[in-house]
Amino acid sequence: MRRRGGMFEFVSAGNYASEIIEWTGFAVAVGTLPAAAFALFTFCNLAPRGRHHHRWYKDKFKGEYPAGRRAVIPFIW
Repeated sequence: MRRRGGMFEFVSAGNYASEIIEWTGFAVAVGTLPAAAFALFTFCNLAPRGRHHHRWYKDKFKGEYPAGRRAVIPFIW
């Protein structure tokens, strides 16, 4: 099943992208080193998993998968 709608129109791992944005926003709002470290750890943990999902979707849905869809960061990666 290919996911559609929301962030999934732009990235394969929309749920991971949203969580990264969420924790980055928290780190900015709180402004502490532990919060920034947690946001960085979240990115380092979820980004490779998102890339793996992206590759899997591209392999599974070869010709039908949108060419412009990225792994985790919309329009970039």
